[in-house]
Amino acid sequence: MTLQEYFENYYNTINDGRIDELDHFFSGESPFLNANKRRFQGLKERCEFVLKIADIELIAQQDDLLVVRDFVDCTSSLGGQDMTKRSSNIHALVREGEDWKIHTSSILPHV
Repeated sequence: MTLQEYFENYYNTINDGRIDELDHFFSGESPFLNANKRRFQGLKERCEFVLKIADIELIAQQDDLLVVRDFVDCTSSLGGQDMTKRSSNIHALVREGEDWKIHTSSILPHV
């Protein structure tokens, strides 16, 4: 599976509201899984939105670590008004067996 496919699956899981399934994407050692689940669940309860990858790049790679930056377009509807906003995220993925899992994930400031 490519990075593009991995993160498309990740964001589609969020888009579909299958927040409990985020466990499949995160490392068992990640301290951020529950915080991300709460954040996305709260957003889903407040508004409709769709996350779509605009671009993704591999920043660094080692045998047991990937650092990935993505650019995501968030199209949302709030109070009858539609808007699209681009954000950028940095993800550190660790190898667990044959799989790559998100260990940390952070939104980057707009530059």
